[in-house]
Amino acid sequence: MMKKKVITILMCMLLFSTILTVAATAGQKTINKEKMGNIPILTNNNNPPNPPEITGPASGQIDVMYTYYFTVTDPDEDLLEKMEIQWGDGELEEVCAGCTGPRWENGTVKEVQHKWKKAENYNISARVMDVYGEWSEWADPYSITMPKNRHITSPLLIRFFEYFPLLSRLLNL
Repeated sequence: MMKKKVITILMCMLLFSTILTVAATAGQKTINKEKMGNIPILTNNNNPPNPPEITGPASGQIDVMYTYYFTVTDPDEDLLEKMEIQWGDGELEEVCAGCTGPRWENGTVKEVQHKWKKAENYNISARVMDVYGEWSEWADPYSITMPKNRHITSPLLIRFFEYFPLLSRLLNL
């Protein structure tokens, strides 16, 4: 009777350890059965995503909202989870796929809007993370220029520059 209980307990432990092993490897993309002594080593052959490709206006005016396009890809064609964008003005924006809907498929183009408050040159960069938590490198900077807004609203100045059009052209108004 005692042997039966011991055998039952051992069988249950073996079944339980098999279930735990399957559960632990469920999130793995592939399992390599390399061995270190008698211990199998589980590895994930995930490659990081590619840096996003950035397109959009290369110049504009301050305090105007502009749309930029970020094409996200992964060499393994994994789903993509989120993206971080550095706008060059000190703002870091996180765009989360899983927070607002389905995860992004390979080749998805994300539209993100931003506006700048100062007339300067800026470099936009971004990186993306796949569903396995692997981040891409930062994308090469996408350079943009936000020139000074030179719109004249004063009727007196408008009249002045009408009399002196050469001065208006020299000041690029």
